[in-house]
Amino acid sequence: MIKSRFLTKDQRKSFFNIPEDISDTEIFKYYTFFDSDLMHINKCRKINNRLCFALQIGLLRHLGITYNNLINIPDSILIHISKQLNILATSDKFSYQRENTRHEHLNQIKKIYGFKQFDSESNEQLNQYLYKQALINSNQYFLLNIAINELKNSKIILPGITNLEKIICEARYKADEYIFNNINSILKENQKTLLDIILMDIGDSFNNAHIPPKSSSIFDL
Repeated sequence: MIKSRFLTKDQRKSFFNIPEDISDTEIFKYYTFFDSDLMHINKCRKINNRLCFALQIGLLRHLGITYNNLINIPDSILIHISKQLNILATSDKFSYQRENTRHEHLNQIKKIYGFKQFDSESNEQLNQYLYKQALINSNQYFLLNIAINELKNSKIILPGITNLEKIICEARYKADEYIFNNINSILKENQKTLLDIILMDIGDSFNNAHIPPKSSSIFDL
């Protein structure tokens, strides 16, 4: 069975959180709105809907996530958004009163700015991209970072973190299997036997690998 998790519970919980010490540069880059943005934002009649619409635009630009994925919003971001909208707002104003409104806003933003939902096609493309990258560097945290950057650059809304973990583990498994099979094809039988002995001496290090051997020898893969 392919391992499908590698993050700790705390890492998983905090991965898409905005740090409290987010820099002014990042706030300005992702949460500053142009006149064209403000035109769409100000179409919302209620104050809280304008604030939430603006926040959702910033979140997609910054982290590639939707409003409901967020656990904590630093006050520095709330203040920056409020000032641009000329609204004296508190954190409780950055919440939807109706779930349907949140979905409507997300669909509007996707249509206006070209964001796309993560679907089966996106899954397959990301898997292929990560497989090629894993042949060069199979570090799971490296793959997670480039996966997020690839999705953000493609304007694809990020799936859940556990889904990303699963895709990364599958890509690593396929990459390692390809490498082992290639090694197997070029080594002679005596070389395979010698390498098996060396790997057995390594012990726990090899047993903890994410590809379980199908027999006592890795060359029977």
